[in-house]
Amino acid sequence: MLRRTQAIAAQRNTTIEALQKELALTQIKGDELAAQLAKQTRTLARWQQSCQEFEAERDLQQIRIAKLEQEAVEMQEHIFHHARQANEYETAVQHWKDRYLNTQQQ
Repeated sequence: MLRRTQAIAAQRNTTIEALQKELALTQIKGDELAAQLAKQTRTLARWQQSCQEFEAERDLQQIRIAKLEQEAVEMQEHIFHHARQANEYETAVQHWKDRYLNTQQQ
């Protein structure tokens, strides 16, 4: 009976030691996972910060693009205006040149 009790006690001790080792390993794994989660949380925060900065930069660039496009439209209108003026001047010069030549031939 004593041997049997000792055998049961030894088996329980072995089981307890195995469970304690498993608990220790589980705690280590839990700590590793907590550290990994903390690292990923920091990384996520950095990505979110970068994303916000990129969105702000994108918004500024869109405003800049809109201004540049408006400037391009205004410059085109200015160029067309000058081209029309130049054409009108050329027409006027040609008119007076023709008129002068007609008076010279008479």
